[in-house]
Amino acid sequence: MHGQEIAFDRDLQEIRLSIDPNAKAYFRFHKSSGLQDRGAVAGLSLSSEDPFQFSDPISAAPQAFYIVESVSLNDPLDSDSDGIDDVFELQLPDILNPLDAADARLDYDEDGEDNLTEYMAGTDLDNPDTTPPVLLEAPTQLLTEETDRIALTFSEAMLASSLSADSFQWIDSNLGEIALSEIIVSGRFIDLVLGEVLTDESSHQLTISGDLRDLPGNRLGAETRIDYQVAVTTRIKTVSPKHGETDVRLTRNVYLDFSHPIDPATITPESLKITAMGQTLPATQRCSDDETRVTLTLIEDLPLATAIRLTIEGDLIQDTEGEAVDADGDGIPGGRATIDFRTSGLTPIPGTAVEGHIFDATRSTDDTKVPIVGLTLRAEGLPEITAITNEEGFFRLEDVPAPDFNVQLDTSTVTSAPEGFAYAGPVEVPANSLFFEDGTPATEIRLFALDETRIPAPPAREHRDRSRVQCRCRRSHPVRRPLTDDLS
Repeated sequence: MHGQEIAFDRDLQEIRLSIDPNAKAYFRFHKSSGLQDRGAVAGLSLSSEDPFQFSDPISAAPQAFYIVESVSLNDPLDSDSDGIDDVFELQLPDILNPLDAADARLDYDEDGEDNLTEYMAGTDLDNPDTTPPVLLEAPTQLLTEETDRIALTFSEAMLASSLSADSFQWIDSNLGEIALSEIIVSGRFIDLVLGEVLTDESSHQLTISGDLRDLPGNRLGAETRIDYQVAVTTRIKTVSPKHGETDVRLTRNVYLDFSHPIDPATITPESLKITAMGQTLPATQRCSDDETRVTLTLIEDLPLATAIRLTIEGDLIQDTEGEAVDADGDGIPGGRATIDFRTSGLTPIPGTAVEGHIFDATRSTDDTKVPIVGLTLRAEGLPEITAITNEEGFFRLEDVPAPDFNVQLDTSTVTSAPEGFAYAGPVEVPANSLFFEDGTPATEIRLFALDETRIPAPPAREHRDRSRVQCRCRRSHPVRRPLTDDLS
């Protein structure tokens, strides 16, 4: 074998064999009195990063022969014939000896199962836990969504090798038994992936075998049965602003996304209500083309530094099937949900200022910058803080809040637009938003002049059209607004 060295230690009167490591094998050392006999196994060793040394005392025999056998880790032998393979025993040197068959019948962790039984079951030999695992969580008996995945949570980490297709049985009242396509085990959590999507057209039953084991080898015990019914309800997926959100912009719209299309006729000021300080804030409601999103736009800006509440009356909102929307998320149609958020609070600070330039992105070049003259800038929520760009496109807003505030650009007052063109707007510059990717702060903004025939008439308040700048730069940065014939 490559990498063998044999040495004789006169002081200790022993033979030493040194073997280079092999990451794919372990070694068995045979000793015999003649070449005709391979001899008994005198020692075993797992490969390691360092050469392994095997030593054997010199006996009174006139001669001894040694054979080093390399055995694949993937196909280990059982040198002591105790039913436990060599590699497993070598990996637990404090518990097992690959040359001692008696250790297979010992119960190292004193949990009532001997080492061989735990080895065969794949459980821990050194864990004395005898408490059976418990099913802690499973989906409620009423599933509110069509799904092909069921998540289970147990009290202890489960033994993956104790799970099989027979461990779980899913019966559909119409389809019969549904096979599992996958079982995903992650400690205490087991995900059952079904071969079919569960629908609300039938009832279902899940049976969990009592043969499931935790890592120490304890069985689940009694068989568990759970009856399911799928009742798909239309629910609210997301709301923006989120519940508990703060520093909400005063001009921000409210958005609700639903899991299924809803009936636009049921979206009314009574079914969706925005209130502040006990007063209802008038807003318009608009459904998306696919009828899964509702946009609420305030007739007036939200009040400054105020707690705002959105109330959703699920009993008054219906989906396209005529069922009430599950507003409170309990799986039952109807109910009420409230979303609370708070608007930003702004206080002017004397002596502060924000200044910069605004240029025409269409006509400006790197060498020549064409200023936009007469553009009005206002601090959102503080209309008294106003500036108008001069002949150089320069503006300066004084006594502004700190550290952040939003700026609105009113393009209706611009006097420098080329003939036949206009600057679409208004434009909003959100607080702390004008950055380039390298973090350089902004001192210039560029706007595009658009053909007046392609710009729709000024929208009503309920359809406010505002482009947003998402950059900060010392260099100029264009504010792009889509060219469109219809923004409704």
